[in-house]
Amino acid sequence: MIIIGSESEADAEKAAKLSIKDIQKLLATKIRMTEFRVTNIVANADLGCKIDIGKLCEERNVVRNENFPGVVYKQMEHVKSALIFASGKVVFTGAKNKDSIDNAYNELKKKMEKFKKLP
Repeated sequence: MIIIGSESEADAEKAAKLSIKDIQKLLATKIRMTEFRVTNIVANADLGCKIDIGKLCEERNVVRNENFPGVVYKQMEHVKSALIFASGKVVFTGAKNKDSIDNAYNELKKKMEKFKKLP
């Protein structure tokens, strides 16, 4: 089962339990959740500054797709990747817990200092 849109791991587990109750009613049979685990957290963030995507691509050997307004940055320790946009908005993917997101944000904020776009 995939739970989307939860604000926390506890909310996701609660949603899974409620879904199981609904499925039990529909199937008129008893089912139970044997294991609950988070496998992928996706989170949005804002670096608080605009990013020079061109400079980032040149210096970090990041490939830019002309059909996508940002870049996929895979040089991350705590998450699988970060989608970075020129606006400074970021989408982190592949985290296992909230601490990983926090650590990835702090890591990326430091790495992007040199790619800040001046006004």
